[in-house]
Amino acid sequence: MTGTELLILGAAASTAATFAAADGTKQVGRYNKQIADRNAKVAEQKAEMALFDASRNAVKFRNDFRGLNDASAMAMRKNNVAITGSALDVLLGNALNFEIDNENQRRQAAATASDYRENAVNERLRGQLAYYEAKQQARAMKIAAIGKFATTYGSV
Repeated sequence: MTGTELLILGAAASTAATFAAADGTKQVGRYNKQIADRNAKVAEQKAEMALFDASRNAVKFRNDFRGLNDASAMAMRKNNVAITGSALDVLLGNALNFEIDNENQRRQAAATASDYRENAVNERLRGQLAYYEAKQQARAMKIAAIGKFATTYGSV
């Protein structure tokens, strides 16, 4: 084999190796996108769980409050306090405070769920960007390899 043939053979091998490396780069980008998509699903599940937990806690809170308020009313009746005027104001104030607390908990759960959903969107975007960057890097590697091969072949 002549020196020219070896030079061309080496350039071809180098080009093939660069193409393989470019494909590997693209696969890494695809893998990173899959991980980001999985992380996005986890964040969406956390959002759903935050809302579910808030609903479950609201039911428990309502039951606990009902028992407490009933006990307060019963204690007032036992002590011959009429459920009017100040006593009624106390019970109504308790109910109002309960509703305010309950709505605050729901609002907090909605905000938490929104944060998780935003994280999910960001994860998906991060994955798409990683995959896009890997594809662009692979394309640049292939173009550079072709250019190097053409330069080597042209110098022969």
